[in-house]
Amino acid sequence: MVHTFLEPGHSMMECDSMHSSIEKAKNYTSVYTVNDWLNIFKCARSSPHRSNAQPYEVAALSNAYLQNTGINTSGKKVNWLKIKALRYDKDYKNHLLYRYEL
Repeated sequence: MVHTFLEPGHSMMECDSMHSSIEKAKNYTSVYTVNDWLNIFKCARSSPHRSNAQPYEVAALSNAYLQNTGINTSGKKVNWLKIKALRYDKDYKNHLLYRYEL
């Protein structure tokens, strides 16, 4: 499975409202760990003033899957902000493959 990230400002998709609400919620919270992001995802809503707005559902992340998030297998630092595509492959278990270019 491949997740491709488009250039900011070059698309308008249904999920953009969720991303926007997450960014707004992040403005009011400091992020130091993955669990901090998890709490932001749970609290973010596009319409918090609506009485029927349900919190976003977030899948549990295990520390077993997040063993190393800063250095790749070649020993180089991972620049998460520049990643343009992520790939998950059953042949590379416990690895997250990435590209900086489309």
